[in-house]
Amino acid sequence: MLLDTKGIYSETFNIVVTRPYLDANGPLVQKFLRALLDAEAWLKANPDEAITTIADIVGMKRDELAAIWQDYIYRVRIDDQLLGILKLHAAWRLESGNHPPGAAMPDFTKVLALEPLRGIDASRVTVSAK
Repeated sequence: MLLDTKGIYSETFNIVVTRPYLDANGPLVQKFLRALLDAEAWLKANPDEAITTIADIVGMKRDELAAIWQDYIYRVRIDDQLLGILKLHAAWRLESGNHPPGAAMPDFTKVLALEPLRGIDASRVTVSAK
């Protein structure tokens, strides 16, 4: 039996810097975000080349990656889905005991830095918490 998980599970790759680093290196962080946006655009415009390149880098057979390529969504964004994923992950860690001593549920609305991405492309920042 195969379980269709499309739309159920979402794996995210989050970019994390400390507030002091962001404050001291804002332009560099924005350059990095622009590079991610360029990479996203390239992946979408060149799927065949992207599949070949990524399969090569991760040591995967190209055909195997091509078969699941459409299951992945490459998107640089900060939205309510991301906020929900962060909250669920934090809740799981707290419930499972997989956390540092004294940890509590973070208020992600206070730690998400929306300004760098919003300054490049405000349409990619749609989180309703801020």
